[in-house]
Amino acid sequence: MIPYKVREFFDIPYHLRKIKWIYQRISRGYSDRDLWSFDSYLSKVISEGLRQLAVQSCGCPSEFYDEKKKGDECIKWKKILLDIAEGFESKQKLTDDEFFNHEEIDKLYNNDLGFNNNKEWGDAITKMWISKEYLKAKKECEKKWDKAIALFKEYYGSFWD
Repeated sequence: MIPYKVREFFDIPYHLRKIKWIYQRISRGYSDRDLWSFDSYLSKVISEGLRQLAVQSCGCPSEFYDEKKKGDECIKWKKILLDIAEGFESKQKLTDDEFFNHEEIDKLYNNDLGFNNNKEWGDAITKMWISKEYLKAKKECEKKWDKAIALFKEYYGSFWD
């Protein structure tokens, strides 16, 4: 059996699609591939963009400008941007289900049995989903997401440099 990465390297139609996706991102800001999990794509773009804005911005909304903080007058605004970014990253973790080690559970999957007949694999996933650690991490991410989306809505018109 040929490893996936080797097959992908020689898959010319796949590389042609990658060129198409690059062109689509340049021309319209997203590609057909991004639509597969558009929420995850947007979470990544928004969180990375807001983190960059917090680093490079040279101003902030007047309500957050603090003359007393010489050299870092917009520290409160940067904190809000980073809180929103963290919330969108948490949403991406929720969407992509990144709370557990996929590699350990995927070792239990047996390709010969098919998706519906992998009882050991399914039981491991179910056990993980009801574990206290998973539920606690999920709740924490949902809390960050709720805060971020409220701040995002409130300050949406202020994301400028």
